Amino acid sequence: MMFWLLLAWCGVAVWLGLAIGRLLRDNRRENAVADKCRMQVIRAQRDSRVHDRLPGTDRVTDVHRLLVELDEVDPRLAKTATLCWIGGLSRPAIAASLGTTVEVVERDLYRARCMLWNRSARTLPPGA
Repeated sequence: MMFWLLLAWCGVAVWLGLAIGRLLRDNRRENAVADKCRMQVIRAQRDSRVHDRLPGTDRVTDVHRLLVELDEVDPRLAKTATLCWIGGLSRPAIAASLGTTVEVVERDLYRARCMLWNRSARTLPPGA
C-alpha cells in the first residue's frame, strides 16, 4: 500500500514539474516574441527618422546652426557651450578661461541647454 501511495505522489510530482516547465517555457517564448516586436518597432522608428531628415542635413550642422543663433542672442552662453560640448573642457577649466566661477559656468550651461532645446524643438523636423 505504501509503495502505491509513494508511486502516486511521484507521478503527481512529475506531472506538476512538466506542467510548470511548460508554463515557464511558454512565458519565455511570449517574452521573446514581445521583445522581437519591440525591436522591430524601434528599428522602424529609427529608419523613419533617418528618412524624414532633409537631404544634406545632419546633427552636426544643426548643432552648429543652433550655436550660431545662440551666439547672436548671448555670446557668453555660446562660448561656454562651445568650450564644454565641442572643446571638451571641464567646468573648472571653462571657468578659468572665461574668468568666472564654476557656478556661473554651470548656470550658463543650463541656460544654453534650455535655449538650444527650445530652439531645436521648434526648428528641427519631428523625430530628429
